Amino acid sequence: MNRNFTLLCFSLLALTFAQAQTDLLNVDFRFSEDGIPADWTLIDDSEPVIVNSFSSGGEGAISTWTSHGGTGGATTVSDWMISPALNLNVGDEITLRFRDRGTTFTDNAELRISTNGAASATPTAGNGDAAEVGDFTTLLLREDPNSGDDAFGNGVFVDRTATLTAVHLPAGETSCRIAIRHEGDGATTDGLIIQSIDVSRPTLGLQDLSRGNNQ
Repeated sequence: MNRNFTLLCFSLLALTFAQAQTDLLNVDFRFSEDGIPADWTLIDDSEPVIVNSFSSGGEGAISTWTSHGGTGGATTVSDWMISPALNLNVGDEITLRFRDRGTTFTDNAELRISTNGAASATPTAGNGDAAEVGDFTTLLLREDPNSGDDAFGNGVFVDRTATLTAVHLPAGETSCRIAIRHEGDGATTDGLIIQSIDVSRPTLGLQDLSRGNNQ
């Protein structure tokens, strides 16, 4: 009995260690929760200039087609939400929960990163150059209805996780900013809803400790 109890406790402890992580950033963009925090930067770099961006709604931060000439105007949508600076390491994970606002047209969601921290050059709001990305040249994730997941194209919330590697970051802790971008053809777009973003750092697990002790 005592041996079984000990094994059970050890198993639960191992599971706890294996799942342990440190939350670096956690934002729920629904207006009933966090909304869009004041320290996030909102930029509309659509072409031609529309001067609208993400706004907080019941399901999350919304970039809508009607804000960008979606009634027939020839517009290229480039809507941005950019985080404040935070220190990131190789191995950190960024999880985005989002969905297409409708099921008729094409919307693209991008997750980008700049390693210049608070000094990051952002796209210039209102200059009408939808191709501009500033210092956010590293693309971590791009989702569109042709990405192979029917759920996103059918207006269902999906979770996507990008794990930072040495391709994305130099060695050691780096001050970064994370950008979420809605991109697409304004004449044929339904809009994009971003419900949440989570940035986490997996911590040393029990198995890792055991390996270290056995080396």
